[in-house]
Amino acid sequence: VFVNRARSAADVVAVMRDYRLMDQNVVYADKNGNIGYIAAGTIPLRSKGDGTLPVPGWTGEYEWQGYMPFDQLPQIVNPATGYIVTANNRVTNDDRAALISTNYAAPYRAARIIEMIEAKPRLNADDMATMQADVLALHARTLLPILLQTSPADERGRQALDLLRGWDARATGDSTATAIFEAWYIRIAQRLFADELGDDVWQTYSRNSYMVAMALEAALYENSPFCDDVRTP
Repeated sequence: VFVNRARSAADVVAVMRDYRLMDQNVVYADKNGNIGYIAAGTIPLRSKGDGTLPVPGWTGEYEWQGYMPFDQLPQIVNPATGYIVTANNRVTNDDRAALISTNYAAPYRAARIIEMIEAKPRLNADDMATMQADVLALHARTLLPILLQTSPADERGRQALDLLRGWDARATGDSTATAIFEAWYIRIAQRLFADELGDDVWQTYSRNSYMVAMALEAALYENSPFCDDVRTP
């Protein structure tokens, strides 16, 4: 409610200093042309560990040491690019004193937004509406060159590959190629990782589509050991 009463970008920053609810990507702009971003929230300062696994709570060894000061939270004002992009992707590359997160969205949405912004020297309201309705599957455009190198096992496989070769990577509702790619995308991740993880762990892991997306790309591009089915000779 206090943000709604802000009259400038500086007012927003001042209010967010006291924000202590769930972590949020906050973007703001004012009538003077200022733009900004704050990864607002309460990031714990851990004496040990990163919070991804259970730890002994009775020793005090892993106690929190308070929260990250506001000025150390990821934030930016009026970047030289003239725009700010956030799509739940990782927003920092530096090693900070405290861990922000280990679970970010795959970078595809953010990369696509940047691509559309930089496609024109100046954007208008119609361009923003086009961005909101964009259906280009950037992960498909990234992975298809690798997937299309496969040798089809039968005629249906050959037809499927032919459809994908002619696909523009736009995931429209009437696209047969989209359905083929998405089914393949899910299945190939299972084929790569389930044999090492086991069915139970795979079922849990596969629910995090962001993690699967990043692991799948890395495994395919690097021809990693995951490409071997450990259950076969």
